[in-house]
Amino acid sequence: MILEDTVMYRRSAKTPEDVANWKLVYNFIIETKYFLEHYDNIIETWDLCDKEFLMLVWQIEELLTELLYKYTTVTTEFLRPVSLPTVEIKCCDILFEKSSQLFRHYYTVHHTPARLNNVRYCEMKAGLLKLDFYRRCLKYYIEFGTWADHVLCLYLKRIYRKVNHTLDPFRE
Repeated sequence: MILEDTVMYRRSAKTPEDVANWKLVYNFIIETKYFLEHYDNIIETWDLCDKEFLMLVWQIEELLTELLYKYTTVTTEFLRPVSLPTVEIKCCDILFEKSSQLFRHYYTVHHTPARLNNVRYCEMKAGLLKLDFYRRCLKYYIEFGTWADHVLCLYLKRIYRKVNHTLDPFRE
């Protein structure tokens, strides 16, 4: 199992702070692995509410970039600088540079409930909830996480590649 190294660190933790840090990292690794395994199923229903999915995926990309810059020191050449916009999205002939601007615009102008069949609607809502949950997990770990091991960095890089692949058609 790939988490064996992380479990080995748990055995060597001596102080309560080390144990708390280990639990935080271990739980985040489990959530990241789950998100990575289910990412393709989550993105399958993006066409039902494409702008909401796009906003959440864009925010996840920004948070992943920030987190990888924080913990990856070997090679970060595949990452974009945090200060530059990662995606340029036009809506209503307005160019948005930050996801928060697009989020605000979407909910003030375009947010209307749609009529869908129940199965697709449930899949879409579940996908949105998983994206939002992982976005919140990333924010929490950026704020409170103090270290990352190679397993976590590996999973984060894999998710970053998938997110980039998802957002590539929307880049110009």
